[in-house]
Order: sequence, then structure tokens, then C-alpha cells
Amino acid sequence: MKRILTTSLLLAATIFAQQFEIAKIPDNGLVILPISQAQAQLRCEGIDLQSQNIPPNSLAIQFPQQLTEKSQRQPLLVTIMPKQPGAETSPKNVAKAFIKGNDFTVDFDQATLGAFPSKITFKSGRVLDNMTWGDRVYSNDPNHLKERGEWRLHNDPSPLLQELDGPIAKSIIVHAKYHNDKGIAAPHGPRATYAFTSFKREPQLIYVTASFSQDEHFDWKERHFMSFHLNDGGLGTWQGGDVPNECRLSGPTAEDSKGHKYFKSWAAFEEDGDFVAIRTGNPMAMVHLPLKIKYIHASGRSSWTFWSKQAKTQSTWLQIGSSNQKIESEIEKAAIPEQPGFFRNVTAMPDLKDVEIRESNDLQVGFKINSTPEGQTAALTHVLHKQANINLMHNPQNLFSLIIQQISTRERIALDSSTTWKTIRWQDNELVFTGPTTNDNLENLQLRLNIDANKQAKGIQFKARITTGNKDYRPMELEFASLSLQDLGLATECVVPESMGTRIVNPATSSRKITGNYSSFMCTMPWFAFWDKTKEIGFYLASHDPTGAAKTVTMDATLEPFETKLAIAYILPSSSDNPDQWTETDGTVIWKTFDGDWYDAALIYRDFVRKQASWFPKMGPQGRVNAPMWFKRTGVFQKVAETGDKVVPQVKEFRSLLPGIETGVHWYRWHQIPWDNDYPHYIPAKPGFEEAVKAIQAEGAHVIPYTNGRLWDTRDRGIEDYQYSTHGKLGACKKTDGTPYTEHYKSKESDGSRVKFSPMCPGSKIWKDKVAENVKHITTIYGLDGCYMDQIGACSPVPCEDTTHGHPTRGGNWWTAEYRKLLENIRNQIPDDKIFATEGNSETVIDQMNMMICWQIEGDDNRIVPAFATVYSGAAFLYGSSIPNNPRAMRMKWANNLINGDILGWFPVTFIREKNQLDYVKKLLNYRQNTVEFFYDGEMTRSPKISGTIPTWNENWDLFGKVAYNEKAVVQAGARRIVKYQYDKDGNRLWDTGKIDSALITFTNFADEPVEATVEVSWKDLGINPKNATLQRVNHDGSKTPVALELLNNKITFQPRDTWGIIVTPNP
Repeated sequence: MKRILTTSLLLAATIFAQQFEIAKIPDNGLVILPISQAQAQLRCEGIDLQSQNIPPNSLAIQFPQQLTEKSQRQPLLVTIMPKQPGAETSPKNVAKAFIKGNDFTVDFDQATLGAFPSKITFKSGRVLDNMTWGDRVYSNDPNHLKERGEWRLHNDPSPLLQELDGPIAKSIIVHAKYHNDKGIAAPHGPRATYAFTSFKREPQLIYVTASFSQDEHFDWKERHFMSFHLNDGGLGTWQGGDVPNECRLSGPTAEDSKGHKYFKSWAAFEEDGDFVAIRTGNPMAMVHLPLKIKYIHASGRSSWTFWSKQAKTQSTWLQIGSSNQKIESEIEKAAIPEQPGFFRNVTAMPDLKDVEIRESNDLQVGFKINSTPEGQTAALTHVLHKQANINLMHNPQNLFSLIIQQISTRERIALDSSTTWKTIRWQDNELVFTGPTTNDNLENLQLRLNIDANKQAKGIQFKARITTGNKDYRPMELEFASLSLQDLGLATECVVPESMGTRIVNPATSSRKITGNYSSFMCTMPWFAFWDKTKEIGFYLASHDPTGAAKTVTMDATLEPFETKLAIAYILPSSSDNPDQWTETDGTVIWKTFDGDWYDAALIYRDFVRKQASWFPKMGPQGRVNAPMWFKRTGVFQKVAETGDKVVPQVKEFRSLLPGIETGVHWYRWHQIPWDNDYPHYIPAKPGFEEAVKAIQAEGAHVIPYTNGRLWDTRDRGIEDYQYSTHGKLGACKKTDGTPYTEHYKSKESDGSRVKFSPMCPGSKIWKDKVAENVKHITTIYGLDGCYMDQIGACSPVPCEDTTHGHPTRGGNWWTAEYRKLLENIRNQIPDDKIFATEGNSETVIDQMNMMICWQIEGDDNRIVPAFATVYSGAAFLYGSSIPNNPRAMRMKWANNLINGDILGWFPVTFIREKNQLDYVKKLLNYRQNTVEFFYDGEMTRSPKISGTIPTWNENWDLFGKVAYNEKAVVQAGARRIVKYQYDKDGNRLWDTGKIDSALITFTNFADEPVEATVEVSWKDLGINPKNATLQRVNHDGSKTPVALELLNNKITFQPRDTWGIIVTPNP
């Protein structure tokens, strides 16, 4: 996939070093960099580079062909030198301007639409002059009445229009302020500068950059960028393209009244071959025919988020054209200039004068306090990776970001270490910030940042505590010890704890932002791995918090050019109006270096959770203690969703196709209430349910039913309020004003209105009692083998403000603790052989949830790595996949499940009726069953490498309608090992006493043809010397044959649709 120049590349101007390294320059040699030294001359290997300022704060550089080609092999060193005075052309003020491309002319008029484009003339002769621009800020805050409403740039009665022409490009620059439709300027002075730039080598494209600022801080609810509106008439259809190309969407038709869609690559309006398209930036197309609204929009989703920063920059590409072909072909012919594959400032170590140093065995970190007449500020000066002798950061960085709320007004106040403080001082290992000078009411506020470093040990640990000193103010969020990193080298990668683990290649040029609320399936673990594959050096940033407190975890490559910010923000609790009370962060944030890749970083986190995490389950000689053996041996779960008379034959057929396989049945829609409606009133079941359960159990299968462990319908008997107001509402999560939070999904009431649910508070007795009532009835009266409780492991903590529930309000660790109490209480009241299951792999409920359905871990573009499985293999049991209507994709998923140690499922019997599908999955499941102790009592290790000319399958894994293409080699391999441990007198496993018992190396070929390949096993990670071990081949039928080590040293033929392995046992 191409790396496209998107929004993040041109964010706020950065003062670059005097030299930088650049590699993998795009083929056309054109690079656009966010360099603030516009009056600069660049030289590379004795060649003066042609360059030009691109407003508002970028530099376009044209590299000659010989340097472009050389950059594909190695980084080039570029030196920045001042230009001679007068060498750069300045923008000139104009009343009108135009940009002319191959197929179009765009006109700008200072007197029309705030100087934004007001007319487009196509090569075909079509004139489009009915557009408007929806670039606006918006607020509906009831506490700020003067800001309420929409304020648009095109309403500015006196904008400034400028033109800048140079050797590389021509820019039309618009300076405008936000006004309402009465011509009144928006409060706080929000304004923007837009530059529409046409490159002479790419005349079919217009590069649009915009910088936004305001005179005073204000939280606008929305700020929209490049919202191109067409009034009634003109360019009647819309289209868009995702990646990969197979996904296209057009609409709406004449019968449609409304349609909208977000895209990954482009969105366009088109008619008779004439089109206007927005490229990159996740554009959106929207049509609402009754209201005569039609627009395309850059950065669609991000526009409906708060804008609170005083400076922000965005960019996108506009393509205009006329074509007698399909417009997607025309769009894809116009290659957007790409980012370089690698960029790194050559950053010298800073002057260490007045810098306070903290040093561990592997890192040196600098802190500097700066004094001004107004007060003091502080910054992080450098982070030195001592082994590699690399400064991991470029510019000085903030030490923390803090959000304070005034309770009486609900106003939020942002503070950080660059805020001016009355005093900043060191007290032993604490850096103490007192009294921000920007707010007199906070003169007694104090934040203490503890930095723990020891030269004899690896890693630096950070903790923080805060008191506001004023009972009308409370701390809301605190981000500290975050770090913006430059890529370490050409092969830098980053793993983010999204789902199983998401791998980002060349993160600093990825334009990616991944953020998730912990703990949920969007952020399952609070740690990052950042490493270079070639250099095999890495940096680990994590929260080692044994309580599982609420956090927001973010990787962001859109803030600073060519940097990746890794950040963990604590959502803080509030439990007292005592102004002197301290709020402390749970656990520590740790920085640490490591050698290797994501796997080695995962082992660091695994060591922490095993020994300290409150949610890590108790382990015994046969694996997890609170998991019954029938469950540990289960290899597959069947999904059913009908009445008992239909389900029982389906289960019997499933069992007959997979004889001897330990099977579970996950039963949906067993209750009389409608699906996703009238929750949580699951009892009674549909007629015949109990009898069907007994019949299934008689077949040797185990049954768990669906319930939701989190939601209460606000109209919980049809369209009537049955028990919500009298019961559910009391236990629901509440906002600050006391109103319950509500959510909705796709379900509708009988009157056509949406079903609205309240997320319930696990701290409330009402919810504890209701869940216990349901689960006890299901497991003891109906006799099922456990209960599935949806969403508990998927959804993040809700910041409940209801003090009657007996927990601190908002954040902290109470959510994790209260769900543990809720589930432990139920476990104590039901038989030990019952299991609990949930959706999502949130780590903080692992000790209570035996099984976690994880359809969401199957991302696209082969970005998923089994980081979660590496940390929790043997402790957490994941199962299930989304169910694509694609047999090849299903085989790929089954192989992936096996290698990661998952239980297969959750699919209906129809998926295994086809002969070849059944042949593959039956062998795979028999193999798993014959080696099952390695799956329930084993730990995952680094997978072997498979080499050779191996075919690949590239299929859409279809995540419930979301396109997710994955390309995988048809032969997959994994490794697991059983380690025997000692135990203390209380039965607790002593993790440092492990002795390797045996290992299993697994191979599976999901294709229909044999494949020859070689295998490279990581014996070091297995912890076994293969020359002093016994090897046995184990086949899918359980038969074992002694083999020599040479088998793994030569080419191996992997038979079609076959799964087998090698058991390795160290000799005494």
C-alpha cells in the first residue's frame, strides 16, 4: 500500500535540525516537508535542491533522479542553509485569482464566499458555480450561549486573498475568520489560513492545506475542514473508493432519500464524466435529497470531535477532472505525491547546562526548568538510548498534560508543564509544580511527578499525584510520561495494544492515529513496542498498573511531523470535596529499552501481569484453576440461533461431522424477548428450550446461552417502561447532571423508534443482583454449562457520577474492582464446573471470564500480531471469528486460530458441509485435541519462520460487513511450550521457578495443493537445545513417530489441508 501524504504531514510548523536524513523518496522526486525555515536552501551530496515555500508552513523539495534512486538503497543526508536575501518570492495580495489544471479552471474572488473557490469550469464546458463551503466551527454548549450555532469561513465579509507563484507550484492563499450568516464574527477569534496549491508536475491535483487558530482558548464541539457543498443541481451522483479497490460504493439512486458513507481513499461528485473528488483523509460523501444537501468532506469523522487547541493544521488533496472513462480509473491515474519512506532529524544532544539528569542502566533522561518574569516552565530535553547512542526525541517535550474541571461551571481547564507555574522545584525524586499563574483559583494546585531511575537497573518509572487545593475544582485526566519518537531507522515498526496487537510499519510516516479507552477491545493492554527490525533495538512504554484503572491509550503520528507520540492518559477518580485530598495514579508508567521486536516487548509485560496484576487468574499444575477440564479440552464452539426443535438437529449434524471433538454450543435468541430489546429480562426461555438443552448435553456437547452483561432497555417491555424507571435507572451509569447515559444499536421498537439502552454500573447493587439472578437461573434451573455475558470484555468503563453506587465518580480502578465483585459473587453461588464468557479480550476481566469471543482481532492488511496471546496464553481462552461467506477466508481464520491457540468457532454447521472444508477443519481439530495440553497449559513462544516459494491467499475476512483483506502464506507455523512450576503453601505459582517440560511446533497447510518449504525454529525462545532433546512427529490422528533433527533442517513437503506437529522433549 502506498504511503499517502495526508493530514498529519503538515501539522504545526517544527523547527528542524540543520541536517536531516531522508530515504525512499517517491519516484517523481517531489517531497513536501513541514519545515518552518521557508527561507532556506537545501543541499544534498553537493547538489543544490530546488525548493519552494508552500503556505502555510511547508517546503516542497524536488530531488533529481540520481538522488531519488539512491534514496531507495540508503538514507541521504540533507543540509539546511539560509537562502540569500530576496531569493524567495513573497505572496502578493489580489482581488481575484485562478488555478488552471489539465481539465479545469478554479476561480477565486475576494468578494464571494469568503474568497473560497466560487466557480469551477470543466474542459467539457460545464460551469459549476452553485457551491458553498461548510468549513465551520460549531457549539451547542448550554453554558456558553454566545458561542452557540454555526460560524462559517465563507461568511467572512472581508477575507484576504493572496497568490504565490514559484518554480515548483502555484498557491492561492485565503485568510478568513469564522462568521455567522448575519456577518457577526465568532467569539474567541477563530480563524484559518487555507492554501490551494497546484504543482506544475501534477496539474490535475490541488493540494489544500489549512492552519487554524483562535485568540482565546475555547472548546468548539466541531471544526470542519474541506466540506464542499453543492446546492440543488449539478454533479448528480456520488462515488467513493476504499482500499482495496474491490470496495466501491455509488449513490444515492433516484429512489433514495438519504445516503452517506466514509471512505479510506476518495469521495467524489460526478456527472457525465465531470467530477470533483477529495483524496485521502478518510473523506465522506453525503446526500440528503429532501433537504437538498449534498457534500463531500475531508476528514469526515474527525470533524465531529472537539477542537480545543489554539493551533491546528490539516491537509488533503482535491482532484478535478473530465473523463470518458469510469472516474475511479481517472482518479487512480493521478498519483498523489507520497511521503518519503523514512525521515529523521539528525539531532545532536542538547546543551546539558542547567539540565537535571535521571539515568538508568539503559536510558538517560534530561529535565530542564526555565524561568521567566511570569513564572516557571519545565520540559523534557532528551531521552538517550544508551546502547544505541540515539536521542529518541527531537524537540523539547511536555512532561504532562492535565485537565482540571471547575465543578460549579463544568468548565475544563488544560494545563501542562509549558504552562507558567508559580514554582517548579525538585524534591528528592519528585518534580513539584505549584500554582499555575493562568488561574488565581488554582494557586494551591500542586502536581508531583515522581521519577524513579537507578543506574544499576533497566528502565525509568513515573508516578504522579495531584491536589487542586480548591473544592470547586477536580482533576479529570492526566497524561504523563508520554513521548514523541522519531523512527529509529529504515525498518522501524510499532505495536499498539488494539485488540490482539496492531503493527504499524514506519509509524512516523504512517499518518496513523490509534486510540482506545482501556480496558476494552479497542485497547486490551496499556503498552507499546517501538523497534527497528534491522538494528534490533527497541523502546517499551507501558503502564504497569496492577489495579486496571481507566485510561486512554494513544499512538498518534498526526501531531508532529515525522514523529510518533505514545501516550497513556489516566481518567482520574473523584471521591471527596476535600481540597487537600491527593489523587494518585495507579501503578507506574515505565520506559525501558529492549533487544528484538514486539515479541520481546510482550514478554516484559507478561512478566509484570503474571506477578502483579490483580486480574491474572490463579494457575495450577493443570493450568488455570477456575476453568473446568471439559472446557479446557473443548476445541470448537458451534453457533445456533433458533428454537430448540431446530437447534437439536443442527447440533447432532455438527457432532456427526466432527466425531470425537469436544464441542461447545453458543445459543443465541433462546429467550422470548426480541433480539437486542427488552434487556435484561431473558427469563423465561422459549418453549422447549430446557428439553433441547438436555438433548444437546446428552450428545456430549456443552451449552452456553447469550445474555448481555451491561445493558438495560429504557423501554423494557415492548414500548412500555416496565422496570427501567423503578429499577434499571437507579443502577444505570449517570452523567454529571444525574441523567443516565444511553446507547443504541440497530434494533427498533415496534413503533419504529430506536431501542435505547442504559449502560449499567457494576458498582450498583441493582445491577449486581439482576445479573446474578439471570445467571443463577440459567445455570442452576435451566442447567446450562455456563453463561455468555456480552460486552463486559468489549466496552470500556463508563465514567459514572452516581455517588449512591458507592464508588468514586468518573475514573480510577473502581470499574474493574466492581465487576470482579459482581462476577465473583455469582461464581460463589453456582457449581464449579460452569464457565463465564464475554465479548472482547479486555485484560482486566480475564480472571472471571473463562472465554472471550474475539471476532474483532482479525484486522486487515496483515497488521495483527499475536501480542495478547503471547502475554496471556494458558490464562485467557479466546475463541471465535466473524463469519464471512467465503470458504477460503474461513480456512485462513481457522489456521490463524490454531496458531494463536484459540478455540475455533463460532460458526454454524453449514460452514463445514463442503467436503474440502470439512477435511481441513476435521484434521485441524483432531490435531488440536490430541495435543490439547499444549493449548490449555502451554505458553505461546515465537513462531517458526517458513521460507521458500510459498503460495498466498488474499481474501476478504469480512468483519461483519467491514472489508478486511488479509494475505497469508498457505503454510502457517506456531510454537508452544509447557513449563512446570513450583507453588507456595497457598498454591500460588512461583513464576521464577519454571522448568521446560516439552514444546510443540505446529504446522498447517490450508491450501488444496502440497507446498515445499524450509523451517527455521527459534530454539532460543523455546528454551530448548535441540541437540539434547527427543523429537516426535505427531499427526492429526494422534499417532506419533520419532524423527531426527535433520527433518527441520531440510525442505519439508506440507500436504494439502493437513495439520501436524513436532513434540520436542528435553533429555534428562
